[in-house]
Amino acid sequence: MRKLIGLLMLVCAGSVNAATLTFEEVGVGPSVTAFAEVGAFSFTSSQGGVAIWDAVDGGRPYLASSPDNAVYMQYVFPVSMTLTNGGAFDLNGANFGGNDYGNSNQFYGYRDGELVYSELFGTPYVGVGGSLQYHSFGWESVDRVEFSKAYNTEGIHVMDDLQYSVSAVPLPAAAGLFISAIAGLAGAKRLSRSKGSA
Repeated sequence: MRKLIGLLMLVCAGSVNAATLTFEEVGVGPSVTAFAEVGAFSFTSSQGGVAIWDAVDGGRPYLASSPDNAVYMQYVFPVSMTLTNGGAFDLNGANFGGNDYGNSNQFYGYRDGELVYSELFGTPYVGVGGSLQYHSFGWESVDRVEFSKAYNTEGIHVMDDLQYSVSAVPLPAAAGLFISAIAGLAGAKRLSRSKGSA
């Protein structure tokens, strides 16, 4: 019976869907392009702190991870990232690079308006044509992420292939089935006890 309950809970709990935001969804030319929605996410900034560049045709000093577009962080103005349809997500990691030494990226993770994660990390120096380097976050269940360059220097930072996970919400029908099954198991157990005591 315990195995059956565990199986029912597993079926109804909802799965975790891992995905990668490559920024290829936005068709941009060689010039700076502001953006608001990319894939499953919405990006907002009061100052226009980032832009998506075509990393190859735009003549930028880095190659994007896959295969063309990447986010170029040029200023310290924070950019907020949320799921377009709302809800929480896990921030797993992303690829980063920069063309100046001694600068850093600043990331903040929020849950229900409360700061739950904060990370300041150095941007790997990447020369012309160099590969971006992966940085792992491991943040769980955040509903908003803010990011920017940490210092307003001349250099440009690049972010690409942002990896995230979203937990699928269980279907109401599956939840109803789970409750009915538990009630049925409890009833069967009571009936079995009453027959045993008779």
